[in-house]
Amino acid sequence: MRRTDLISNFIFGVSALGSFTVNVRLGISVSSILTFFIWLLCVLVVVSRQRISKRTVKIFIPIFLLALWSMAHDLRNMIVYEYHIENVTPIIFATAFIILLPGVLLRKSTDIVKHYSNGLNFATIIYFIAALFTLYIYEEEPAFAIAGLPIFAFHLAQFMIMGKRMSMTILILLILLSISMESRIVLLTQLILIAFAASISKRITFRMKALVFASFLSFLVIFLLNWRFMELIGGGDQALELGGVSVNTSGRIYYWQIIFESALENPLVGSGYSVPISLFDVRNWLHPHNDYLRLFHKLGLVGFAIWAWFMLAFIWSFQSLNKAGQRTGNHLRAWVLERTILFSVLSLLLVMTTDNPLAYPYIMLPVGYLIGAAPVLRESYSSNRTV
Repeated sequence: MRRTDLISNFIFGVSALGSFTVNVRLGISVSSILTFFIWLLCVLVVVSRQRISKRTVKIFIPIFLLALWSMAHDLRNMIVYEYHIENVTPIIFATAFIILLPGVLLRKSTDIVKHYSNGLNFATIIYFIAALFTLYIYEEEPAFAIAGLPIFAFHLAQFMIMGKRMSMTILILLILLSISMESRIVLLTQLILIAFAASISKRITFRMKALVFASFLSFLVIFLLNWRFMELIGGGDQALELGGVSVNTSGRIYYWQIIFESALENPLVGSGYSVPISLFDVRNWLHPHNDYLRLFHKLGLVGFAIWAWFMLAFIWSFQSLNKAGQRTGNHLRAWVLERTILFSVLSLLLVMTTDNPLAYPYIMLPVGYLIGAAPVLRESYSSNRTV
């Protein structure tokens, strides 16, 4: 196995451990090791003075500026206030750096798609093993389900483009895991991704129709059998109404109002904290459970604008990749990687609405590594390299 494949297996494989990575043992967590490893790799990149493409730099600059802006707030709070430690800043830094890695490791590679496919296939095995342990130990762990989204994106792309039956089986299993772990937002994201994949497909094949039917049938059956999951949706505060149906938000609406009102006190530059200081002692509310609200409260409109710049830079890069692929008649396997990148970023944006992925290295780092693949794959098309 080549060095680059080992790196891919490490990034995707460790990330597939999900919330296991944040469990602290001997004063250190696996996610800390993963983040440190990414930092170390990027230091080596800088020292080696490797050439990085302009396309990669255009994506890197806004997310790096976001990390610097977040760090400035942390330093200010450390000096002026009693500092409350958050892990968001180092994770954003690591995400920025990991976007650079594909541009260095795979700049002249002729096996870009294989590099990512091997890593994600390895992560699939690790994820299901870790999921069994998670269900055995915790019974339900919504945060763990988020780690499976890049894997879901990969197998959805494989099934959509190549019609692999194994990928369909894996997709159904991932949906069942989301229900078993009682992760409403991950389940909703999975169903939206399937509907989106079907909508952009040039022709709806029988297998695609079968996947859509099987997914919603699995959801319906498990939903009716799993009373705890029904209570999560139909019980609780009933604070949100969708299409005339009241939905349980688990207290989120109430606390989101508090966080939003606090953010309006300093809307331009933010407070530097993810939530108001008054919520520090409220159980489970050290994070806002909405990362768009986190960006606004912590980093203000300035931080929100930088995040939007980052997303626009990615969209520009992906559109360039997609057009180049169409012109060159890209191979089906390359098309799978393109769709995996798109679905992974979309899943991140969806989960940000009711969860805290910016604080989870096991979702930010693999998605960042996939984002970094877009400009590299684009350059391979331009140079007519086999991907």
